Amino acid sequence: TMIEKSYTIDEIKELLKVRLVTDSADNILASKNEIHYSSQNKNNFEGGLCMEGNVKKIGKSWYIDFRRRQIGGRIAYDELGRRFWSEEHAKQCLNKIRAEVTNGTFNIDKYKKLDVKEWKFEVRFQRYLDAGVDKNKTPLAPATKSVIKHFYTKYLYPYFKSWDLRAISSTHVSDFYDQLPTNLCDGTKRNIIFAFRAFYRMFEELDQTKIRWPSPKLVGKKIPWISQEEQLKIISCIPEKHRPIFYFLIWHGVRPGEARGLMWDCIDLKQNIIYIKRNWSNYTLREITKGRKDRTTPIYSQFKPVLKELARSKKEFVFTTPRGKHYQRKLINRVWNKAVKEAGYAPIRLYNGTKHSFASQLRKAGADLSDIQELLGLADISTTYRYADIEQTRLTRVIELKRS
Repeated sequence: TMIEKSYTIDEIKELLKVRLVTDSADNILASKNEIHYSSQNKNNFEGGLCMEGNVKKIGKSWYIDFRRRQIGGRIAYDELGRRFWSEEHAKQCLNKIRAEVTNGTFNIDKYKKLDVKEWKFEVRFQRYLDAGVDKNKTPLAPATKSVIKHFYTKYLYPYFKSWDLRAISSTHVSDFYDQLPTNLCDGTKRNIIFAFRAFYRMFEELDQTKIRWPSPKLVGKKIPWISQEEQLKIISCIPEKHRPIFYFLIWHGVRPGEARGLMWDCIDLKQNIIYIKRNWSNYTLREITKGRKDRTTPIYSQFKPVLKELARSKKEFVFTTPRGKHYQRKLINRVWNKAVKEAGYAPIRLYNGTKHSFASQLRKAGADLSDIQELLGLADISTTYRYADIEQTRLTRVIELKRS
């Protein structure tokens, strides 16, 4: 049975563009709205196109033959640059090509032998780390880059090494997630997936709808925090030479990295304002905060006398060690942890004992969430909602109201 297929002139132009058909010397195609072509017409074999295509085995290799002899060659590789290893493999690719031709998305360059090494998982990920930027070309913070590198070395590389990045599917990602160590908390597992997804989205050539990324719902946990009385007792156990930076932390709610990076050019005593615009990320001082936005905070009244006693120079850090150096992360954490132990309290991280406690104290006192968000420099107000139920102070007030 002879099979007839009709093509509009626009469709034929597309086929000419990708060189799946050739035009004749008199160019008669351009004068007709549509053309009828028989896929079984042997007279057209030498220069025409069998759009049905067929799979052939020549020697030990499989090919897709579209009868494109005037432009030479046959299709011998799939879209991942792999040679067809079976008839079924070639037929699957043939069906995909037919659909692409129908949808106008066919590109012959996809079906050529590629340097598969270029798409190996470890090759692409190493380039990603070396570049050190996200999809929008924004530099990754050193701390962020360090975490991503750890996830890659510890979890991603051992599983996906030597894989072709283009071959990874939702099933593979799901299987990877399921085999992560059970001793990892859900938050860490989610962060590993987030790092993987950010890397995958760097490549526009990949079908971004292809993978359904795991996104486990995390159990809401209470944030540990302490009262200002407890904070002051801890600071009383800190050597006096180190106290100023800790007073600044508990009274202004900044990140420890922002406090360590504070310089005198950010202090405006006349306006009673402190500008927060620098942050330490690992061992790198960055001219930008973690939230990527400069902000101001009023100087707390009790902190002014402390600030005025400090030696100042606009080119120097506000808080320095007795040797005149800026505070390293390890030193400031060590001083805090030792004081917590001497004060007789259960261990609490510096971040929770200062920044989180600052926000929790304000919320308990009735401060508005939007004000807390602004003081903390949080980009998303939803992050602030974790402080919304601190001891349920407001709800307690409500339930205690007299009712008639």
